[in-house]
Amino acid sequence: MGFIILQDDSPMPFGKHKGVPMQDVPETYLHYLWHNGMKGENTSVADYIRRNMDVLKQENDDLIWDRSLI
Repeated sequence: MGFIILQDDSPMPFGKHKGVPMQDVPETYLHYLWHNGMKGENTSVADYIRRNMDVLKQENDDLIWDRSLI
């Protein structure tokens, strides 16, 4: 894989929410990252989003989570 597997208690590795446990990073921020290039990447955050997509959808069902590149 080449990246660290992030868990819910792992710190966000970059950006506005750097250091915040992944489970506490707002789904709207993860959604923004996903739709602005992250879904096509092979990174720890993209992997976390892919593995938790169903939960993220439940937390905010107004957001559209495109799985086309999963």
